[in-house]
Amino acid sequence: FTEYMISHNIPTSIAVNLRFGSRGQSGALVRKLNGIVSPIMGNTTLTGGEYVSLLSGQLYIEVVSEDQTGDFPHIRGQLVNEYNYYAYLSGSQVVPPQTTASKGLALFNYDTSEVNYVIQFDNITPNSLSINSALVGENGNVNIDLSTVTSSENVITGSFGIDGTFEENFTNGGSYVSMNGQIRGQIVSTFEQC
Repeated sequence: FTEYMISHNIPTSIAVNLRFGSRGQSGALVRKLNGIVSPIMGNTTLTGGEYVSLLSGQLYIEVVSEDQTGDFPHIRGQLVNEYNYYAYLSGSQVVPPQTTASKGLALFNYDTSEVNYVIQFDNITPNSLSINSALVGENGNVNIDLSTVTSSENVITGSFGIDGTFEENFTNGGSYVSMNGQIRGQIVSTFEQC
């Protein structure tokens, strides 16, 4: 399956669709996605051909507006892979699991000794934010404390250096993002097919 998080600012959205098509070309509907209120988080199962289309930049998201008479009855965004690691944050991944409406998505671009990140979240105010080393189902030590980073409209961006054992854990599924100890997400490669 493929996990997603979609942010948009259309107050009258009525549908969110996944479509085939290159940049600038209209394409066939692949499937309607669940949810219309931003941010939209979920997952969908892609066929082998759809997954290849995703990796080759041949899919896009379309958000359709209720106002079909305006200049922009819908918006679209081409799906490109500019991040090579991600983590989907939820209460179910915390050890022990937490029941919460809070959720988040962390995107990472790892390049030799530096990692750039974007973390989006909903229904939570981040007082404690860190990247820890441990496998799924285990708690681990803090490697990077991001608690002092300020957020703007439920988004946190920045970068940090990486090396040694932490680099090995980060690139091999042995690290996770933790927010307030309330939501957590294991960091995995964007090219891993679930």
